[in-house]
Amino acid sequence: MNINKISQQYKISFFNKIHEKTIERKMGPSPVLYSKEEEGIKTWIINKAKLGFLMYTNNVQDAVQFFLEKSNRKNSFVNNRPGRKWIYF
Repeated sequence: MNINKISQQYKISFFNKIHEKTIERKMGPSPVLYSKEEEGIKTWIINKAKLGFLMYTNNVQDAVQFFLEKSNRKNSFVNNRPGRKWIYF
């Protein structure tokens, strides 16, 4: 049985697999921060660590909450504060 008959019978497409094309999908809710903002937070954490300051989850949550309150941006966080799961992703 050839590929065309199989794809018609099962109503599926093999085009992307055959031609090695991938479709990039992002699962879950849309990001709250832009890439540059996340990079800024990452740089801040690294710089604090280089100076010998310990960074705890609460420090990052406080910083993001402060930023979101000042920017007045809508988000899915409770009280503009990211949860622990957000920190670890």
